[in-house]
Amino acid sequence: MATRKAPFRYAAKKTNKMMWLIQAALVINVIASTVLYTIAGFDGLRLLISASLAVVVGVVTEYVFYRSWKRPKSVGYLILQKHAAMIPLMVALLLPLHAPLYLVAVSTVVAVWIGKLVFGGFGYSIFQNATVGVLFAYVSFAPQIALTPALIGQEVFYPIDVLKQALFNNELSGLDMTSLLLGGEYYTIAAGAMSGLVLIVLWVILSATRTIDWLIGATYVASVFAIATIVGGTELGIEMILTGMVLFAAVFLVSDPITSPTTRNMKILYAVIVALVTVLIRILGNNTEGVLFAILFGNVLTPYMNRNARSGTLRTFIQTAAIAIVITVTSGYVLLQMRQPVAEELNTTVEVLIDETL
Repeated sequence: MATRKAPFRYAAKKTNKMMWLIQAALVINVIASTVLYTIAGFDGLRLLISASLAVVVGVVTEYVFYRSWKRPKSVGYLILQKHAAMIPLMVALLLPLHAPLYLVAVSTVVAVWIGKLVFGGFGYSIFQNATVGVLFAYVSFAPQIALTPALIGQEVFYPIDVLKQALFNNELSGLDMTSLLLGGEYYTIAAGAMSGLVLIVLWVILSATRTIDWLIGATYVASVFAIATIVGGTELGIEMILTGMVLFAAVFLVSDPITSPTTRNMKILYAVIVALVTVLIRILGNNTEGVLFAILFGNVLTPYMNRNARSGTLRTFIQTAAIAIVITVTSGYVLLQMRQPVAEELNTTVEVLIDETL
């Protein structure tokens, strides 16, 4: 019995350390985004308030859940052992800065109660917890998440909205890549995506400490870039990465060890599929942002991919890499062909309207 317990203790300690590092990275993101928003002239302190509220609501939700389940846990235990602050921090960072505080609270309850606890709690989730809560907010409270009249009056806009409109018009967005990377000029659709550079640094740190699997995040970003580049060139590929939630997802969502595949080969395919769905929704879909829906779609496939995982030999890795490249290149050219008729039809319509006006 003693020989069987020691590995579990070691694994528990290792997992606990990993979760604390992720939570530390989330706190750093909150602080950095708060500073950048404040420098840009926005109410950066609102993010601190939202994050603090989300953590309190998340901890209370877990406490009430375990009490109702007649398995009461102390607040300290929930924070230290169940990592009750992690999902609330993600929720606050995935919502826009101006999201009403009641919506932050509601999204946190949905993410923690429905996304996490009903499936068995920490380590047993089927879907990425924060994604469940934030998607609920985007679907059910779209007007509250949309830019407010005051922000519109200041000529504030989401970069991802500009990219979507540019794709519809078959033109480049004209966004400043340096500002998207460093943060400070644009008002992002997710508060935690203010600076691409901050997210890249966090990804490097978490990958170097083996807190997250660098391969899945790198594959996801590279696939988004490759597919978008085939469709619209290198600039579009860069814009796809730096706008919206792509980099945030690469650091905190796609690499989630609980809801992503367990083997190296399947992780590569998972990342490519999520990237494909992301770009597909952004280019052809009605939704502006496709990251959250893409991650949920990938989560649904994870059990199937785990059951069909093959041994991780060099041969299977090469085969998987080849399949991933084929999917990426093929999907890029298919999207390119699907997009061209839309653009040609749009241009023809515009020309007809001009002729009729003249």
